[in-house]
Parts: sequence; C-alpha cells; structure tokens
Amino acid sequence: MRQQTYRSPIPTVQQLRRDRRRLDRRRQRAEFVLRAMRRGNALHLCHTRNGSMWTLSDGQRVDADIEAMVACDANVVPVGDGLSGANTSQTWRWIGD
Repeated sequence: MRQQTYRSPIPTVQQLRRDRRRLDRRRQRAEFVLRAMRRGNALHLCHTRNGSMWTLSDGQRVDADIEAMVACDANVVPVGDGLSGANTSQTWRWIGD
C-alpha cells in the first residue's frame, strides 16, 4: 500500500516563484498582443478544421487564455457580432490613445 504524504496548504518559495514566472509569461504575451493592437492589428477568431483559434491580423496566433486577458483591457472593444447570443464578438480592436 502506498503511503500518502502530507502537503501543506502554505506554498513554498519554489512554488511561488514558479507560479509568478508563469503569470509573468502570460502578462508579457498579453502585453505583446496589446502592443500589436495599438499598432493597428485586430484580434480575430478563426475557425479551422481543427477547431477555433485566435489570431492577430498579421497572422500571429494568440492563445485563448491570452485573448481573455486582452479582451478585459478598457481600450479593447468588440467589433461586430458573435455567431450566437452566448458568444462574444469574433473581432476585437484597440481604441484610445
């Protein structure tokens, strides 16, 4: 029988560092997308044989979790309609500045 080890609910320093590095990478990718949108790129939802994916106007792929962060920015607005009432817009653009 395998003995279970005790896991403390308090994160270790290594766990905190790992989590912060992961969040920093996500923030950097979101900032990269926002910079591209400031320069005129739009964020589009593309439907392919393999499913849906987010891309910038210049063809760069964007992860769905990064799109969710970008869509929360106050200067990013939806343009057009989604295919169904439950979906958000399929195109997002930068306004402001």
